[in-house]
Amino acid sequence: MSENSPHNQDELLDNQMNQAQQLKKLQKTNQIQYIIISLLLIGLFLGGAFWYYDYKIPKADTTSLQNIIKNQYIGNIPTETEYNVGINKGLLSALKDPYSDYLTKEDKTKLNESLNQKYFGVGIYFNTFNKSKITVINVLPNSPASKSGVIEPNDILIEIDGKSVTNFETPELIVSAIKGAENTDVELKFLRNTETYSVKLTRSQIKVDLMTLTFKDETAIVKINSFGEGLNEIMEGFVKKIKDKPEIKRVLIDVTDNGGGLLTSAVDVISYFVPANQVILQEKYKDKSDKIQSTPKNLNLNSYPVAVLVNGNSASASEIVAGALRDIRGAKLIGSKTYGKGVVQQLIPLTNGDNIKLTIAEWLTPNGNQINKKGLEVDIKIDSKVEVLETALKSAF
Repeated sequence: MSENSPHNQDELLDNQMNQAQQLKKLQKTNQIQYIIISLLLIGLFLGGAFWYYDYKIPKADTTSLQNIIKNQYIGNIPTETEYNVGINKGLLSALKDPYSDYLTKEDKTKLNESLNQKYFGVGIYFNTFNKSKITVINVLPNSPASKSGVIEPNDILIEIDGKSVTNFETPELIVSAIKGAENTDVELKFLRNTETYSVKLTRSQIKVDLMTLTFKDETAIVKINSFGEGLNEIMEGFVKKIKDKPEIKRVLIDVTDNGGGLLTSAVDVISYFVPANQVILQEKYKDKSDKIQSTPKNLNLNSYPVAVLVNGNSASASEIVAGALRDIRGAKLIGSKTYGKGVVQQLIPLTNGDNIKLTIAEWLTPNGNQINKKGLEVDIKIDSKVEVLETALKSAF
């Protein structure tokens, strides 16, 4: 039988018809399956949507968050007081202002210790204005840090007892972690250039004079370490000693590495060098302006030429003194440009004994110069700490 016989053609036609019918059945089956799958998917989608809708998402309020923590957090649950402190600190941190903070009674005590230079610690001055870069300003003589022989200015603090400084919410907490009880240890890790090193230090009592007075040739050198409480009485004693020495003809004020302190102390220092009731500071508040004047002093150094040593760590009250003496007395500034903290904070006491440290004003020099985030430019630039004093004695007056 040949391949092209009529019988073969009939069979081929039947097969094609059967295949066509089977194809139609298959297409119909696929359509039904597609419809079923689509309905299932729609059902799942709708079911998921209704399930999501029925799920109650917690509100972003304090009570709801506290309930979540209470029911699910595996660690220790904060007390009501601890909750309140955390909430209050959060409110202040929301300002994104490095100088505003919520201070507990303990925080306030430590702040006073720092201003008055009496505390238990390791003897390191840090620049804490930039939280992301806590740098060493100075190492105090005869301190635990000095005795280690390894810590140097400009080293960057990166860890405290194995905890990264980035984990501390505020610079004050960083400083508090370094301070502690006498004879206890703290391990600090630093970055110098590209190398890191760690040093374990034993805390001891740190007591630094707020001010010191030395004499060289015809110059009285007043070094101010911090604008803490009681500075007026110390300064008054220094003025008397200076005036008792007829060979002393001029005064050099040194505020290098001085991060500031109390505005009242800065006003007192300036008042010994300018006439009474002289405008020494302008303040701009949220809804008003004010002018701060010098206070009358029984003794003064108004007739003595004056100059000021500054550097990049001279900030706040240090800049107030330097700016006022330049504007009013024509004092030359020697060293390097100052930090540029031209805002004022106020401690606002609360009923529970805590305080808010809040930025309430921007200050300007007597001539109206704004220095915040700018700093004071110097008249004689010199970066070397070794040479800056000699340069000042030769060229500043």
